[in-house]
Amino acid sequence: MSNVKAFDISAWQGRPPAEWFRALAADGHKLGVIQLWGSQPSAGLSSGPNANAQYQITQTIAAGMLPAGYIVIPPDTTVKTDQLIKAGLAAAGPFARDLKFVAADIESNRLIHPASPGLRLTHALADIRSAGIPAIIYTSRSKWPKSMGTNSMAFNRVPLWDASYLADSGVFNGWDSFTPDAGGHLNSTVMDDKFIKYGGWDMRAMWQLAGTVQAVPQFDNKADLNLADFARLGITETLPEEVDMPDPRVDDILVRLGKLEDRAHDPHVGPKPKPKPKPPAARYDKLTSADGHASGFAQRHGLSLDQLKRLNPNGPRFRPNNRTWDGNWNLVYPGDEFRVA
Repeated sequence: MSNVKAFDISAWQGRPPAEWFRALAADGHKLGVIQLWGSQPSAGLSSGPNANAQYQITQTIAAGMLPAGYIVIPPDTTVKTDQLIKAGLAAAGPFARDLKFVAADIESNRLIHPASPGLRLTHALADIRSAGIPAIIYTSRSKWPKSMGTNSMAFNRVPLWDASYLADSGVFNGWDSFTPDAGGHLNSTVMDDKFIKYGGWDMRAMWQLAGTVQAVPQFDNKADLNLADFARLGITETLPEEVDMPDPRVDDILVRLGKLEDRAHDPHVGPKPKPKPKPPAARYDKLTSADGHASGFAQRHGLSLDQLKRLNPNGPRFRPNNRTWDGNWNLVYPGDEFRVA
């Protein structure tokens, strides 16, 4: 799948106007990742739940983008994280069920647990999954080994959201530096071309390439900009359609992007564009004992094993016991779920 634009926003960035979220959607952003629990950027401000989370999630959804979240996992002397994750998900309120994933944010300059950082992170991922939400890891090449120590190679099967700015923090040269494909999405090789491997990860699922920048023209509100690969993140929904909202500031943006004709009269008057054809819905099925192995399952659905793997780049959809992604095709069991179309 081609890479798509995404953004993330935290508590201190407040409550941008609804038009700001709509302008992001109009500019091709498909995913908004909202801080649920975390630290503040300035010294002296305490950590805690994001009081703006529900507003930010609501506006993300209303603008036609998919929502996700992240929870900072700070250093502590306990490996338990159930109360932390509970508090983070409570900040999302009734919208927690709409989150496509929650990232465990690992950005400490010291071990997240003095003796068992790996166990503390394992608990965090498990607590997120126990709420029925897929879990990923957010970190950076510099913070990961400081936070995890000798455990730093143990989580490479969890999708990685990598913070690696193209230039100094807060500096971004714009989306024009990437070449869009025929569908208007960013080139699918960009995610991997600039990835410096660490932590055992061979690839990243999401790339935070700019921190705290003006996200869209004519709005002062700031956000962090990202590229996201929905397949690697485990997001199977059809991408939301781009939106056209009746706000003059958004119209100006759309004109510059070539998405609205520059005309003197009301830009919203004119023939409606033809609706884009919707791709067929994805279909899934579960492996049975009669299939025996992945090849047998593929044959039952008229597929080769290679075709099955391409439809399921992360392996079985969920393990029934702990709802985790698993890419080992030699270890499949009755009940494992695969995409077949």
